[in-house]
Amino acid sequence: MALLNSSRSARSVTVVVATLCALGTSATVVAYFLTGRVQGWTVNGAWMTLGIAGVVAMTAARRRAQPSARLAWTLLLAGAVCWAFGQALWVLWLFVPAPSTPNLADLGWYAFAGFTGVGLYRLGSGSRTRRWVTPAEIAPLALAVCALVAALVWTKLVNSPFSTVEKASALAYPVLYVSAALAVLQSVTNGSLPLRGNPGVIAIVAGFVLEAAGFIFWCPALLDGSYVAGTHPSDALWSLGLASMAIGACIAGTVAAPATQQRRFAGVLPGLTLAGLVAVQLRLIVDDASAAPRLTLACAVALVSASLLVRSSMLNREQSRLLERERQANADALAARKKLDGFFTSSIGLLGIAGFDGRFRRMNPAWSETLGWTIDELLASPFLDFVHPDDVDATLSEMASLSGGADTLSFENRYRCKDGSYRWLAWKCRPDTEAGVIYAAAHDVTDLRLVSSELVTARDQALDASRQKSEFLAMMSHEIRTPLNGVLGMTSLLAETELDSEQRGYADTVNFSGEALLTIINDILDFSKIEAGQLELDLIDFDVRETIEAVGDQFAGRAHEQGLELVLDLADDLPELVRGDPTRVRQVLTNLIANAVKFTPAGEIVVSVRGEPGKQGDAPLRFEVRDTGVGIDPEALPRLFESFTQADSSTTRRYGGSGLGLAICKRLTERMGGEIGAESQPGGGSTFWFTLKLAGVRGRAATEPRRDLADVRVLVVDDNATNREILEHQLRSSRMRPETAHDGPSALRRMRAATRRGEPHELLLLDYNMPGMDGVALARYISADTELTGVPMILLTSSGGESAEGQLAGIETCLTKPIRRRRLFDAIAQIMGRAVEPPAWVAGTVAQAAPEADGPPALRVLLAEDNEINQVVATITLRKRGFDVEIASDGAVAVEMAASRAYAAIFMDCQMPRLDGYDATREIRRREAGGARTPIIAMTASAMSGDRELCLAAGMDDYLAKPLRLDQLERVLEQWVGAPGSEAASGSPAALPVDPAHQVRERGRLA
Repeated sequence: MALLNSSRSARSVTVVVATLCALGTSATVVAYFLTGRVQGWTVNGAWMTLGIAGVVAMTAARRRAQPSARLAWTLLLAGAVCWAFGQALWVLWLFVPAPSTPNLADLGWYAFAGFTGVGLYRLGSGSRTRRWVTPAEIAPLALAVCALVAALVWTKLVNSPFSTVEKASALAYPVLYVSAALAVLQSVTNGSLPLRGNPGVIAIVAGFVLEAAGFIFWCPALLDGSYVAGTHPSDALWSLGLASMAIGACIAGTVAAPATQQRRFAGVLPGLTLAGLVAVQLRLIVDDASAAPRLTLACAVALVSASLLVRSSMLNREQSRLLERERQANADALAARKKLDGFFTSSIGLLGIAGFDGRFRRMNPAWSETLGWTIDELLASPFLDFVHPDDVDATLSEMASLSGGADTLSFENRYRCKDGSYRWLAWKCRPDTEAGVIYAAAHDVTDLRLVSSELVTARDQALDASRQKSEFLAMMSHEIRTPLNGVLGMTSLLAETELDSEQRGYADTVNFSGEALLTIINDILDFSKIEAGQLELDLIDFDVRETIEAVGDQFAGRAHEQGLELVLDLADDLPELVRGDPTRVRQVLTNLIANAVKFTPAGEIVVSVRGEPGKQGDAPLRFEVRDTGVGIDPEALPRLFESFTQADSSTTRRYGGSGLGLAICKRLTERMGGEIGAESQPGGGSTFWFTLKLAGVRGRAATEPRRDLADVRVLVVDDNATNREILEHQLRSSRMRPETAHDGPSALRRMRAATRRGEPHELLLLDYNMPGMDGVALARYISADTELTGVPMILLTSSGGESAEGQLAGIETCLTKPIRRRRLFDAIAQIMGRAVEPPAWVAGTVAQAAPEADGPPALRVLLAEDNEINQVVATITLRKRGFDVEIASDGAVAVEMAASRAYAAIFMDCQMPRLDGYDATREIRRREAGGARTPIIAMTASAMSGDRELCLAAGMDDYLAKPLRLDQLERVLEQWVGAPGSEAASGSPAALPVDPAHQVRERGRLA
């Protein structure tokens, strides 16, 4: 579009200039036939019109000129403006008295000669080394012209009535214009201003010469008084000259400097000038003119002769310089060629110069070393004769593109060796169209291609081996988990029967060994998935606080059995939701806490989560598991996260384990974009930490302060300093007023002191397991003391089995450690009468409460399982929990049974005969379309990458890996079905509400 607009603008300017030139020249012709003042007005108006045309044309030419020619066209434009300025003043003076000569109009016309001559000279001076020649050559000629003009007008100059200043002003016109025109013509004759192929510049030069000629005729007429504007031939020359320059500017193209200066006609102009001077001198002698003109012409002849002598000397010196420069250039080229020849012959690369005729013209010795042919043999035949027949067409196609104008070319083909074999060559070619050759470089890539082929083969074999390993692991997982499911399931059922102490010990040993075997299997499978790159993250939004608290609940029983205090220290500003893989976060945290429990004989384990300090936006969360266990030698820390590594060999013998757990934690953490590390001293405990940048952190803090509990005075009694500190911080965050005591006696003293101050405590939080006086004993004492009785009390316990005992001591409710913050505040609000409604977890009663005799009917579930042992284990487990179980031995039967009656849930094995679990689920979902949706829970002995995704994609709602763990089964039942009879379960009216996490753990324990 810009180009189109530029073309239209150029045509418009040409039309305007042509119109103005036509008007100007026409007016000049018309003026010749007029008389008087009208004649003068007409011819001056014509010159004014032509001056405007020149300004318009030069302006357009300058705008479209290349940057290198912009200065020349600026000077030409300045000359046109000066002419128009002078002419405008002269037109004005036709109507008002004109000032004496010389005036501003004369200065404008003088400037026109100077700017135009220099502009044309700059337009053509393409070689900087030649610019000084033209002024040196033109000076004598200009002086000679001045002498010639003086001789021609001598008599008229002497007899003219004008003043000396006016005479000098009149003589200045031909001198300036002729000198400038001679400079331009000298540039043309010596080749500095080439005119071939550029009619616009020819028109400008011709117009300027016409202007100079006009002033030569005008000056004598002005001096003898015979000049009348509109009647003299000089008027026509000026008009034609201005019109020619304006039209030339419109059509002028780029003037390119010639590659070589053409000096053939450099002496023509001085010679013509000398001939003219001699002719005039002879004429004056014949006419017997006065001595002054003859003397002047003699001087002019001398000047021109001197110019020719100077010119001849300059040409000789220039020729010598050129010859010396050419000799030096040849020497430099020869030296450079020798250097290139050395590089060419010594290069180990294959270098060559070929013609477009398909033959090499030169090749370096490396070709002979690589292919076995001699250089003469290679040069004797077209290079296509050596190309493999299968590669000839492709090579011809590449060469065609090179001939078609491609700058460079890269390709590979096979070249025949003298022994008949072929070598792969990689080519890089570049054409030189002016020289008619192609520069080619090649190198042998045969070995590289062989290595690449071997690498591809090795990669394919490795991928195939990895696939076979994955298939083997999946098969072994299924084959091992299936009998292990029977062992652990039956052991769990056995543990729920009446056993004596010896039998229970045997059952516990079987269960412990089975769980250890399952842990090792899971570690190996996880490690294999990570090593094979098959581990996929399931990124979802999840509650990080809920995830950590659930892991704490999982280990609370084990920690209590070992006499350990398990404490959760979660920052107040944890976000409500984060985006990540909660399963893998839970796996890493579970592994670290399990190790802490295993290697801590006494003391405490603190799990803390904080945002990384000083970070903004999606700040990483820092998870820490700190214990008071045996510690680790600092020298062993660097190896701690390596595969099959533990701190020392005695650890394995004493505590067991595969040595894969921490290696898996490291890989999982890194896979989630985090870091993991440890700090420890022997005997001083250990701190394991990991950081995760959980993307998409959003939502408010999960624990907003409870405004309804503000100013409640609370006494926390716990012998563990960490527990006291965390509970005090949590209570203060909701603007409560906590105090702490480390044992029963100190608690009693603080209670009495507060009562005397008139600020008795409104609530007591009592730890059950304290030395000397435990929490229940302290509660009995307080209930029996008339001064202290009536204060609500909450018992904090690690097992939950003390609820009945606590009820008798006046305890309002029991909370199981580790304490969940939300449950703590809900319990306090409920006891203090500030809760809107009872929390959901308080709605039930203690697990020991006996159910009523007549409960609601059992919920019916469908078990699709082909393995008889698994059928027995799952059936008994579900029936013990109040469910009515129906069995389908394959997927097809399960589909028909699901279509014939309603079930609360379907437990679907994934691998069954006739119709597997995936296809059975799809068929059930197809038949349910638009109706009620039955929860389907997958049960699979495979635990490889993608199994969960396959189950969910088939339409299943949840996923259980065999062997079935009671805690996982309880979670699924609670989430999708609910516990049968739980609403009817009741106990005595005074039964204490208990944390349901304890109920799940109690039902899941095997001892």
